[in-house]
Amino acid sequence: MTNDQSMVRLLYAILSQKCLKDIDWNQIARDPVLSLEITNGHAARMRYSRFKKQMEGTAGVTKKQRNPASPRKSRVEKKKSLSKRQ
Repeated sequence: MTNDQSMVRLLYAILSQKCLKDIDWNQIARDPVLSLEITNGHAARMRYSRFKKQMEGTAGVTKKQRNPASPRKSRVEKKKSLSKRQ
């Protein structure tokens, strides 16, 4: 693990202890320390959200695999009602 990676993990560990509701995302977007410009606060928050998913290992949404051993449920057919009397 490189020094940059260990620093990123350290900063993520610090942020995971923080309540993110009181963060001013617009101020983060305007921060001159960023190497890549972020257009607005919403973009900064979404970038953090993607980073968080990546760090937690949940970046991709996976479908739940069906258990092949379990029986497949068949569709229930509606029976015609006998509302018309002859």
